[in-house]
Formats: sequence, C-alpha cells, structure tokens
Amino acid sequence: MIRFQPDVGPPIVRRRGTVTTYIATGIFRMTNEQIADFMVFHKEELKGGARRFSWAHPVSGAAATWTFEEAYSYRHVDDDVYDLQVTLRRMP
Repeated sequence: MIRFQPDVGPPIVRRRGTVTTYIATGIFRMTNEQIADFMVFHKEELKGGARRFSWAHPVSGAAATWTFEEAYSYRHVDDDVYDLQVTLRRMP
C-alpha cells in the first residue's frame, strides 16, 4: 500500500500495483511411489523449485501458474503413507 498526503484533504491510500499474487499452503497424502515421483519432478522438471508450473486451482479448478515459495517437507505417516507439505505462490 502507498499512502500520501495531498495538498488538500485526507491522506490517500492506493495499492502499490494491480497485479496480485497470494500464498497457498497444502498437505498432500502420498504413497511411497508418489512421493518418489514428486521428488524427481521437483528436482528435474522444476529445477529444485526454481521453475514455475501449471496446476489447476484447488478451489476453482481454473488453470493457474504456481511457484514454490519455500522448500517442501514431508513426513512418514505409516507403512506406505507420507504427508507432503508445500507452500506455493499463485502467480498472475
């Protein structure tokens, strides 16, 4: 936000830009095979998270462009079950 005081009247507040992005976090339950596939995809296709990728918005279903905001993490839940946690940025 930008705030400035005109010569006359109250301060004016405006958005810095018209393009908006937002952060989304999610947890995906995966099998051993799925988490392994994800790791290869992240390393090879996304160059360790540096590249953007297309993925349907989880709520609207509309095509969207995303990038990793932070490194992903995962935890072993059960025999063939992992929880993958991601923090993504929805790009304009």
